[in-house]
Amino acid sequence: MNGKPSDNLKPLPKPVKLEMPPPGDTSNWRKPPPRPEHRQPPDKGLRHFEQAQRSHGHKRPAPPPAKKKKKPPGRIAGGLGLASLVIICVGLVVLGIIMVLSNNALAVYVNDERVGYLPLNRETREWNPDNIQQQAVAHRARSVDAVIHVNERVSLEPVRANRRYHETLDVIIREVSQIFTYRIEATAIYVDSERIAVMRTRALAEHVANHFIGAYRDANTTEASIDGWEYIVLIIMDEGLDSVDAAIERLDRQIETTIPYIVRSGDTKGAIALRHSIPFDRLLIDNGLAADAIIRPGDIINIRTTRPFLSVRTTRDETRTEVIPMEVVRETNDQMALGDINVLQEGREGERTVVVRTVYINGQLISEEIISATVTTQPETRIVQEGTSTTAAPDWR
Repeated sequence: MNGKPSDNLKPLPKPVKLEMPPPGDTSNWRKPPPRPEHRQPPDKGLRHFEQAQRSHGHKRPAPPPAKKKKKPPGRIAGGLGLASLVIICVGLVVLGIIMVLSNNALAVYVNDERVGYLPLNRETREWNPDNIQQQAVAHRARSVDAVIHVNERVSLEPVRANRRYHETLDVIIREVSQIFTYRIEATAIYVDSERIAVMRTRALAEHVANHFIGAYRDANTTEASIDGWEYIVLIIMDEGLDSVDAAIERLDRQIETTIPYIVRSGDTKGAIALRHSIPFDRLLIDNGLAADAIIRPGDIINIRTTRPFLSVRTTRDETRTEVIPMEVVRETNDQMALGDINVLQEGREGERTVVVRTVYINGQLISEEIISATVTTQPETRIVQEGTSTTAAPDWR
């Protein structure tokens, strides 16, 4: 134990005593010389350490290996970092320039006239001019119930525009619909080859016709039609469309006409004039009648009056009850004095029910026709005896 270590190992260096300056006096104090470093190869130092442990009877854990010092970055690594930074900055600048110069809107043109800008996004990139045109026509069709055609040319062009100039789709559609010149497929109403009105749809034109037919229709009407009425489809510009009220007002105008009237049983000249709202003197002049002239059933009286522009013919079946006159049979009796009358059978009138088909034009009767007759009560003959003797009858008093 106390002997000299084997393996020619050098003894550990003696500790160096540090000289401290006296308190308060540092003028003559010198820093001690640096302690020499005793470095040994790692393998020799390890053997010395292990041998010392064996000699002293201690087993200590081996010291951790020394950490390797990082090498300072070289010139190549520093150059790569600077180049990367420059590339990133240039990329950001190029990206900003691309964003500034790229398209962000769709310019909408109608016949080379710019209407406005729409935001350019994923949805609008797939649009074509037909989208704008169809929506503009649909916007117009909300106020005009008709088939609409346009000849305008719509185009879209991707551009760069200030965001404050971007409009919404509703604003663009409204602007485009105001610029368009529309051609409307409408229905014209003709009467006797004269155009009366232009309606937006066929349904509106038929409504006008039904208005006039209904004016003369009642519960007994079997047929009603309008003479000379026809529909013609035409294409007009966005003007000249008539409303229903305007068409009805135009068709309601009155014109003067002459209507034949068949005199019926019980009619008088004054009653006929009153029924047709015409002066009595005009009735006499138009028919060449005197004030005391007699008219009979079946006579035709010309009525000069006014009627609507349309001629509405209505056919109706009317049921009437008529009296069947009884037959009177007169017999002579020479046994009876002249002037005497003896009723052998009273007799009575019969009755029948007839169905008459009448034709009216604008409410005025034109003709009558009996289509069926049913006798409900048979008439009975009246038999009367009349005296013919001129000889005075004896006086039995």
